[in-house]
Amino acid sequence: MEHKKCLWLRDYLADKPTVQFMLKAVHQVGGEFNALDMECVPCQGKVQGGFIPPVFSNGGKPKIIICENNFSSGSEQESTMVHELVHLFDHCRANVDWTNLNHQACSEIRASMLSGECNWMPEFARGHIGFKKHFQSCVRRRAVLSVSANPSCKSTKEATEAVTKVWDTCFKDTQPFARIP
Repeated sequence: MEHKKCLWLRDYLADKPTVQFMLKAVHQVGGEFNALDMECVPCQGKVQGGFIPPVFSNGGKPKIIICENNFSSGSEQESTMVHELVHLFDHCRANVDWTNLNHQACSEIRASMLSGECNWMPEFARGHIGFKKHFQSCVRRRAVLSVSANPSCKSTKEATEAVTKVWDTCFKDTQPFARIP
């Protein structure tokens, strides 16, 4: 049942404006990808999705997976789809070296910032409540968490250092959006 629901939501969410905008942006930077290329799969842990670049997928096409068993709402799945599409956009426009933690940190900052996952409601649902610079704290926290999962990363400290090193430049980069959506 989870698989069918994930596929149905993927197809439904593919028509949402932000997903459509990101798919178009990916095409504009040379990516050949559509929403049907996103795979719904069961995942372990709390992860909601993933971008698998060719370097980690035996040199094939980049992949986006959606974790069919880890969503409580369609809005969570939508923000995950956008998050992963930001990685695909970065991969196509910037020739990202996904084994370089600074490169991944930049893309994670951008994906967390542009996907809506650090908006007030998702953060409240996760039990993270704050007022002063909470958005920036969320983006930082989620970027460090994602970089820490990279097989090339040795520690949370190393992930934190990578995020800190690229923060100023990458937090200002809202492409393909004109501003943070």
